[in-house]
Amino acid sequence: MDFYGSPLHRKLLVQYETSVFSHCDLSKPTGEKQLENGCLLRYAAHSFHRLNARGHTEAVAGTVYGLYREETLLYSWKETDGHRHDAHIIRHANGRKYLLFHEDIFGYSVLELDTLRSLHYLPEESYRFRDAHIPADHLPRPCGRSDGNLYLAQPALQS
Repeated sequence: MDFYGSPLHRKLLVQYETSVFSHCDLSKPTGEKQLENGCLLRYAAHSFHRLNARGHTEAVAGTVYGLYREETLLYSWKETDGHRHDAHIIRHANGRKYLLFHEDIFGYSVLELDTLRSLHYLPEESYRFRDAHIPADHLPRPCGRSDGNLYLAQPALQS
């Protein structure tokens, strides 16, 4: 399923733009993480609570990320979960380096560092059932990386 760029995704981003992302400023990051290859991940997060349709309080959170090398912004993205902050650089068997990161709670994205070409994976089940995490403790890890709950599949990394 190609959720990114769909009408539903664009609607979600418009809502987040005004309520969350407009409060995130990468020039005043709320955190940063040193990555390998001379890369630095900076992020600015914002969250608040609101009443949902059933009258329950729910948290709304989002984060704007910037990937920097020597103070130069290489790539940025907006994440609608607001709690991850866990991008990782991996070296694939094809010799290329990739940044693995999240744009929402269920899928993951891959950025090829040489070309800055991004690929996104979002399981169709995540928007049908709202749960697509796959336990990773018993699965092989062809990429050598798991975020604890999500198995990062190798086909998305092949060229």
